[in-house]
Amino acid sequence: MQIKSAYYHILNQVTQKAGWEEWILFMLKGVEQVARWTCLKIAVVRSLMEQTRLHVNEKLPKIYSHEWL
Repeated sequence: MQIKSAYYHILNQVTQKAGWEEWILFMLKGVEQVARWTCLKIAVVRSLMEQTRLHVNEKLPKIYSHEWL
């Protein structure tokens, strides 16, 4: 089942059967997945910033300043 259809199915269960627990767990799982994805992206950006800093420092050591990055 796709996420969108699963969401509407679970939301419908809230309306029909007061299925709040399943809906809350579904939403929390979504928040967890987005948070994990975001943390990975932040780690990648930090790594790229460090690689860039090292590269610039190597190629232009006299004008390099860590405040630039």
